[in-house]
Amino acid sequence: MRTGYWLIIAVLSLGLATGCAGRSPTPAPAPAVDQGEAALKSGEQQQSLKCDAGQEHWRAQGQPKRGGTFTTYNVPVHMDFTAPPSRRLVPQVYEGLVRPRGCFPEDSVMVAGLARAWQVSPDGRTWTFQLRQDVKWHNKPPVNGRGFTAADVAWTIDHQKAGGDLRPWWAPVTHEQPDPYTVVLKLPDYDADFLSRLGYHGNVVVPREVKEQHGDFKAVAVGTGPFMVKDFATSQRLVLERHPGYYVNGADGRPLPYIDGYQATRIADLAGQVAAFRTGQISATTSFGFPKTEADQIERANPKDRKHELVLGSFIGLMFHTQKAPFTDATVRKAVALAIDGDAIIQGPERGAALRVGYVHPLARDYAWSQDKIRQRIKRDPEQARQLLARAGYTAARPLEFELKIGFAAVQEGAEVVQKQLEEVGIKPRLVMNDNPAGGFAPMSQGDYVALWGAPNNNPMPSYWANDLVRTGGSVNYWRFSDPRVDALAIAQGKELNAQRRKQTIDELQDLLVELAPFLPLYDRITFQFYNCQLRNMRPPIPHPDFEGIQEAWIDSSGC
Repeated sequence: MRTGYWLIIAVLSLGLATGCAGRSPTPAPAPAVDQGEAALKSGEQQQSLKCDAGQEHWRAQGQPKRGGTFTTYNVPVHMDFTAPPSRRLVPQVYEGLVRPRGCFPEDSVMVAGLARAWQVSPDGRTWTFQLRQDVKWHNKPPVNGRGFTAADVAWTIDHQKAGGDLRPWWAPVTHEQPDPYTVVLKLPDYDADFLSRLGYHGNVVVPREVKEQHGDFKAVAVGTGPFMVKDFATSQRLVLERHPGYYVNGADGRPLPYIDGYQATRIADLAGQVAAFRTGQISATTSFGFPKTEADQIERANPKDRKHELVLGSFIGLMFHTQKAPFTDATVRKAVALAIDGDAIIQGPERGAALRVGYVHPLARDYAWSQDKIRQRIKRDPEQARQLLARAGYTAARPLEFELKIGFAAVQEGAEVVQKQLEEVGIKPRLVMNDNPAGGFAPMSQGDYVALWGAPNNNPMPSYWANDLVRTGGSVNYWRFSDPRVDALAIAQGKELNAQRRKQTIDELQDLLVELAPFLPLYDRITFQFYNCQLRNMRPPIPHPDFEGIQEAWIDSSGC
């Protein structure tokens, strides 16, 4: 089965009408789609997809099988969803109030999780969630299998407000618990992406007992999800076992998951990952997948394995620390941006397996620029770059020099292309590989860089791009950027009830960001992910957590 990366994104998940039982409220009308972009999408494939619960297009035929172990190679640095920066954080262990339906990679519809149903007020500011009453925490200390209630949701919100990774999201929200299985969330203003924020993979509920006994959630994870932690060694090993008391039943009438265990063992290098998959040592590749060259080799050698093409939902580009010289000056930032050609990197190191990205990612389809417009507005202009450098006081005798940190090894080739492009206009960057053991996100979150070539977290929500990344104090404003004009537009777009007017505001915001250049988004990779032929009934990958639907998958070698 192939899943194309250009599948239509579902309509916005937050609407103005009241009422919903395990699905999102009625959305606002979507703005018109650019016809050039529409031509890139597969209309036949979109129309053929079945997404009704239990009838999804990806469901396998035949009776499910129980037993076996799912194996992979990605191990988190820690298991704390709430600690900044959030990581790929064992979505099989923790759960949120809602979750992405995940029928196809760009599916933005939210469905029931720990909340079985919800209603929203006509003004979109009051959300009432009815919780499931059959959920229990894992029967592991210090929580010991007690029942899940509204008090757990309230405690988690307060914990996030006190300094969690999602503090900016939760800070303006108040909560009430009229009974043990009802949570009322009140927003000061309409938030067009509020339901999608609740379904964000890091927005999960955690038990207060772990915090009280261990101080944080990094080494001890006790959740409500389909798997429980059996063993964990940071960045080296993660072993999970099935949660026997999970509240969702499978097609055979018994509690999910079908698989007995989940095991991840670190394989750091790409060659080792490819070899492990080709020889059947791992069940599936992780969300970063394989580059095109390696993917083509695997497809030829393993024709029965399932290949998925997925855009990661982030961007690879250049980040400036706007509170450190020389990038406190927007003129310098813009000069550097004008010296770089993203298409040269796509056709070079990326072998054509990428798409251009503007200041709003193409996965936020209704609010993103077309590929043509991105190329018109974010393009290389060496002569203008030289003029801006001269205006900022940089000459051949006094060139602009700075350290350019490479976030992670997989993007090093692109950084080398950028270095040559900058040198052509008289800029002299010094490439330095990131050596932070916490990985490529650490320099951004810690501010440990002057300029960085890498990628931020992935997220398809419009407000992630048009607010969180760019507003003063935004939850992922890694560049420490602040501009009152940007702030005003970022706040306004999230409060706009009309989708067309919201698009106009976001367009204006993107135009302003092109000129101020707090960072330079260039492209996003098309990653090639594989499921072993023995892995059946597994949802397509989605652009955030690994293996979101693993509880419904089973292992059956007859497909090989």
